[in-house]
Parts: sequence; C-alpha cells; structure tokens
Amino acid sequence: MTNALDEILDAVHHLQQVRSTVSDHVADQRICQQFQSAQNARQAALAHAFGNLNGWRVTTPFTPYDLAGRRRECEWYMEHGLYYRDARTRAKAAIVMQPYNADLRRLAATFTALGLRCHAPPNARASTVFIVVTAPQVTVRWLPEQIAFRPLQ
Repeated sequence: MTNALDEILDAVHHLQQVRSTVSDHVADQRICQQFQSAQNARQAALAHAFGNLNGWRVTTPFTPYDLAGRRRECEWYMEHGLYYRDARTRAKAAIVMQPYNADLRRLAATFTALGLRCHAPPNARASTVFIVVTAPQVTVRWLPEQIAFRPLQ
C-alpha cells in the first residue's frame, strides 16, 4: 500500500538513480527542476489535505504572537512554515514548522510561554521534525501517513 509520503520518498530515490546516469550538466539541472516542481505539488497537496482534515485552510504567514493573540514583540522567522486559518471563522488556527536545526525543548518552552501548544505526529518517522503549534485547547488530527509506522527501507 502506498501513500503520499511513500510517493515523495520514492521520487527522491528515483531522482538519485536518474541523476547517477546523467553526465550532462544542463540535463541534470532540467531533471532537478522537474523533480522540484513535482515535489512542490506533492507537498502542497499534503498541506491542503492536512488542513482539510483539521478544518483549516492554508493562508499567508503570521507569527506565533499573532496566533497567541498578543502584540508582536519581535520579528519571527519560521523555517519551512505552513500557516492555517479556521475554515469557518477565518481565525488563525495553526502554524506548522519543520525546524531542522532548532533546540526543540527551547522552542517548545518559547511557545508554552506564549500560551501555545506544540503537537507532533504519532509516527516520528513520517517526516522530518514536524511541529504543529496551536492554541492549547486544539486537538490536531493526523493524516494516516503520520499515524502508521512504516520501517525505513
């Protein structure tokens, strides 16, 4: 059985195989651009599916201060952030981030100090670090890929 995350991993492996057979720099660049375009489309589909499952819509960026309903205290950069609003009320609902090089305990403490809550999928291998920041009362629903365990191959 395949799912969207399997498709992304399979595409990465396929790209590596194809690139190993190409010696022309221009052809390699074209292959990489096609791959990135397809990956962007797959990731966008997952972002929308995750939002739909939770009753959210992808929106423009906002900060954790905005989500907490506080005055913005400083600028905030969100690495690979996705931003969601409630589909019914349009209220800011969640920020999803994939902080590759962050101290996760410190990050969680920062959000907790703002009155926010961090959620992580049950399947830690579903993706790179995947954190969903919401108001404390929010329950996050996970895509099947984020729940089921699949050993690395």
